[in-house]
Formats: sequence, C-alpha cells, structure tokens
Amino acid sequence: MASTMSTPTEKDGQPKTGDDMNEDWSLWRKNQTFPLFDLPPELWIRICRFAVLRPAPTVLTAKLPARVFRAKVRQPPITRTCTTIRKETLSHFYAAPFVYDDRSQHEAWELVSWLKVLRAETRSDLLDLVIESNQDDRIEYFDELLGSFKLQLERTGARESGGRMIEVFNVVPEEEEEAEEEERRRRRARRRRMRTCDMDGEMEEEIEEEEESKG
Repeated sequence: MASTMSTPTEKDGQPKTGDDMNEDWSLWRKNQTFPLFDLPPELWIRICRFAVLRPAPTVLTAKLPARVFRAKVRQPPITRTCTTIRKETLSHFYAAPFVYDDRSQHEAWELVSWLKVLRAETRSDLLDLVIESNQDDRIEYFDELLGSFKLQLERTGARESGGRMIEVFNVVPEEEEEAEEEERRRRRARRRRMRTCDMDGEMEEEIEEEEESKG
C-alpha cells in the first residue's frame, strides 16, 4: 500500500518553508526505510564496514565517568541489527586498538565490566586491547584481573612520557599449555565425580540385595 503522507516539501500543494519544513522533514525521515540488501553485496558490506570503523585507537582511563567509558567501547547499533551484518562488521569495529592508560592507579572497574559483557571469542579473537602503566606493581594486578578472562599481558615495549617510562602491554589469550592444563584438571575432576557416583550406585545395590535376602 502506498503511503498517503506527503513529502516534506509539500503543504496543500505548495512548497514548505521554515519550521514547517524542518519538522516535517524530520518526521518524513523517521518513516523511511532503505532496502540495504537490495544493493550488490560488495557495496552494502562496504557501507556497513565504513559505518563501524574507528580511524584511531580509543583511549580509556579509570578516571572516565562510567557513561563515557561505556559509550567509547559500546558496539555500534548496526552490529546488532542482524547476524549477517554483525558477521561482516564486528571485526572491523575492533580493528583499531583500545588503549587503557593506567597511570591514574585507580581500580579498573569499568574495564572489568566491559570484558565481562564481551563474548569469550570476541575477547580472544577480535579485541585489540593495550594497557599502558608506569608502575611495576600494577603488572601483577592486571595479570590477576585478566586471568579470570583467560587473558594475560604480553610486554611489547616502553615509551617515555612526562619524563617517565611507560610500559606497554598487549592483552592476549592465555598460552595454550595453560589452557590445556586447565582442561585436563576439569576432565580429571569430572572423572572423579563419575567414579564417586558409580561407587554410590554400587553401594546402594549391595544394600538392596542384603535387605532382600533378610526379607
């Protein structure tokens, strides 16, 4: 069915001007949709990727207000429209690094909250996170913090800033050996639980047999 709404340039058959034009143009735009997938794939993919690109690294600090921090790391709305667009755009959103400047020495609550909401595969395969700090004792702090996400620090160098040396670390997935050892521990614990269940089952059967023989 064709829309009966006039275009924003018409009013009783006459061109609109001033506030009438601005108000109706805004309303007209809200009622429009664009057939994105009618475009050739190479074109709509290019458009979507361009919409999520960050041209430079995003700098984060613990001093940022929570709403500002979250706005900086939030995935663009277009990545949440459908699976097809998400698959084509998410890696491009994470292509530029996120740099966490730790020189404030505050607790990294917002960083932890952000990592929690990310999928494990996004943290390990897509996220390019850099942590910069000028305090040695913070390395242990971040190692422990990142370990809960199966991530670890990898020193990549240092730079001078304000007369002090800043250590630079990439955040990378835990080494495979550690992950494999953790998986082995889980398997051993699972086998122990299974053996315990089997033993409990055998004991129950023996008790039932004894009761039947007495009866």
